[in-house]
Formats: sequence, structure tokens, C-alpha cells
Amino acid sequence: IQNEYCDGGSLQGRIQEHCLGESELKILLMHVIEGLRYIHSYDLVHMDIKPENIFSTMNPTAHKLYPNPQQQQQPGNKDDDGMDSVYEELRSSENLVTY
Repeated sequence: IQNEYCDGGSLQGRIQEHCLGESELKILLMHVIEGLRYIHSYDLVHMDIKPENIFSTMNPTAHKLYPNPQQQQQPGNKDDDGMDSVYEELRSSENLVTY
């Protein structure tokens, strides 16, 4: 759907070009989690998650996601998707780099 914004190619292509390091994998996982949370906030499900369907961009502002205003939840009333601890660990990792 958003291929016009994905000028960095697919994850499959990146894997074929070079081995991904731990820091790069952590960033990738954090972004995938962010994207899945976003589409889930609209009650959508991605039925085909695989490296060929994960795209990147060279534009650092292209990935900004905006919350769904209809999905605003009160603190303490948030559904647990099981990824909070993983996401926090990735964000606080001393090996995490940005690019």
C-alpha cells in the first residue's frame, strides 16, 4: 500500500546484501512492532508478514505514525499485546543506534 514511500527496498533484499548486526535487528524489530501496533489500532491484521513484505525508506521522517483518535484508551485500560516489555527493552538497549 505504501510502496511509494519505501525507497530503501525490502528486508529480503537487505538480508541478501549483508548480514544484519544485533543493533540493526533491534531497530528493525522495534519498527515492525510500531507498524503492527499502528495497523492493529485500526482493527486491521497483516496476513502475510515476511521479509519480502517489510520495506524500508531512506527518508527518516516517512515512518511517522499518528495514533488513531478513535482508539484512545484510558490509562490502565490498555489491551496487553504482549510486546510492551520487548519494545521497552529494545528502546532502552545500550546497543541501539539510529540511522
